[in-house]
Amino acid sequence: MYGTRVRFGEGASMRYGRGRRLAAGTAVLAMAGTLLAAVGLGSGTTALAKTALANQVRLPDDTGSARGDWSVATRSGGRVLVWRAAGRLPVTDARPELRVPADGDTRLAAVPRLTADGRGLVADLVDLAGVDISRLQVWLGADRLDRPGRVAPAYRSAPVTGGRGVQSVPVETLAADPAAPGPHSVATPYDYRSEPLPWREFKAPMEVRGHVVQPREVDDAPLVLFLHGRHQPCYGPGWSGDWPCDGQSRPVPSQLGYEYVQRRLATQGYASVSIAANAINAQDYQSPDGGAKARSALVRHHLRLLAQWQRAPRHAATFGRMNLDRTVLVGHSRGGAGVARAVLETTADAPYDVLGQVLIAPTNFSSVATPYVPSVTLLPYCDGDVIDLQGETYTDLARDLGTADTAFRSSVLMRGANHNFFNTEWTPGISQAPSFDDWFDQR
Repeated sequence: MYGTRVRFGEGASMRYGRGRRLAAGTAVLAMAGTLLAAVGLGSGTTALAKTALANQVRLPDDTGSARGDWSVATRSGGRVLVWRAAGRLPVTDARPELRVPADGDTRLAAVPRLTADGRGLVADLVDLAGVDISRLQVWLGADRLDRPGRVAPAYRSAPVTGGRGVQSVPVETLAADPAAPGPHSVATPYDYRSEPLPWREFKAPMEVRGHVVQPREVDDAPLVLFLHGRHQPCYGPGWSGDWPCDGQSRPVPSQLGYEYVQRRLATQGYASVSIAANAINAQDYQSPDGGAKARSALVRHHLRLLAQWQRAPRHAATFGRMNLDRTVLVGHSRGGAGVARAVLETTADAPYDVLGQVLIAPTNFSSVATPYVPSVTLLPYCDGDVIDLQGETYTDLARDLGTADTAFRSSVLMRGANHNFFNTEWTPGISQAPSFDDWFDQR
């Protein structure tokens, strides 16, 4: 199908075919300007110019689709391909991708940019050179967005039921269970907050909030810092999609979702901090790296704050019991990409020392490797979000960087595990905000 299709409301549309003359009436220009403003492309493109551009590009056939529309537009940087969804795209750790069929599967054609309203995807046509644009598909993780079906996963409060059990297989049991409770009692968890941290790519600064769990009797406890991944930042009525949460909505407390691990670590003598990153999740569509640098900056800012508070007399009884020279970073999904970059960007004069990292179902859009740092990557076999298990690249890329690097690296494929349930605040039935099963609910 040739041409550009423009929708102006329920059941109303206009299609301009190849070579057809258009009357540049006031109403048409006004409607075109409204559409372009809605997708964040500015007001410099008229309907006539847009149609002329589309006449040179064969667009995918979206006839009868309730899920979105394709169009071509222009802006200062050149021509762009636009796909507009009927509603906001879900906030997940996977990135939206434009793919084309290939050998019975699909291959990546381009990584589009998300518009500010969360409904549009934009890709430069120059990046699609050599691609049959008429065959493009829009994917987000395991979900193809441009075909009939729901755009968003089924958020709910009830737990998942009806799934098939995992077949029992023989296993080798370790003599000592590393997940067994230790001898220490757990102090009452507490939260801290500090001034928001500005970030050059974001309109609103990043919140600085942490959830602390410590053992009672240990005065030199190694520190484990957790960073959650990309999830819905707010929930409740009135949320517009912006940050901070507006209307009657509240932040999703994703930082609380690892307290079950934090408590177990405390019994084993570790202090832990789980930090909030909702401001990043609401704004990282503006970041070419998916927010990895922003997450790295947030992690390092928290560690510097903790080191600073250790030296303050009024905080010595709490933060003074953490040993920041023995720090391990744990990142879930895009949080994994964030802590990996934090390892790379930590300088030699930092007031802390990172001795290792644990990456849970991590993304690695920038193909980062972290040499000389012990690393464990957990790969969920039933990951319905980061479906390509790209976190394996942290092990593969760092493995052969240099013969002098003897750091331990391991990847663990976890049979039966999905993406979300490592975080209890992303788990239906126990989360405060509605959540979903990325594997079961997507199918």
